[in-house]
Amino acid sequence: GQDLYAELEWPLVDLSFDEMMRIGIYADSMSQYITALEAFRQVIEAYPDASEPYLEMGKIYNKYQDPLALENIPFGLEKAPESTVLKVEQAQAFIYQKKLDQAEKLLASLPEASLQSKQVMGRLKLAQGDTTAAIQIWEETLGENPLYKPSILALCKLYKASNQYDAGIELTERAISNNELNSDYWLYYAHFSLQRR
Repeated sequence: GQDLYAELEWPLVDLSFDEMMRIGIYADSMSQYITALEAFRQVIEAYPDASEPYLEMGKIYNKYQDPLALENIPFGLEKAPESTVLKVEQAQAFIYQKKLDQAEKLLASLPEASLQSKQVMGRLKLAQGDTTAAIQIWEETLGENPLYKPSILALCKLYKASNQYDAGIELTERAISNNELNSDYWLYYAHFSLQRR
């Protein structure tokens, strides 16, 4: 986020597209979203036909449930109208802004369901009040990829909210056996263990 100092080390005008994108992604990973957004705006200025910066900006806006996601993502879709990842991110924005019918229609139009689109479909079902369908979708994604963290955490949250301690124990034990360094899994495991006593 310190362009002046960075310029002393490396001429920023010589950065490649990938390097410019990495600056924004790295800033976002450090919760410096203003720096990240500015970095992606610079990418757009330098590479006006690229859709990737709009996707990353959409992810940032969605992280904070900011309605600007719905203003930003369509610009990316103008550049890449067939982009599934942009459409999934737009569906997520629709859910956050309570436009559930639009989210459902968009997700249904996708040619094939990816793990990401299934994850968002689970969120849609939850927003529609269908907890059973959300759980089923997320459990199916774990059947495809047992390491898929978004589905693990979504299920942990649901199991905690609905007092399904046995299911929570089973899920977190599997998750920890695959990734014992994830502190979120341990926290949920401790909660389920204490409540089951």
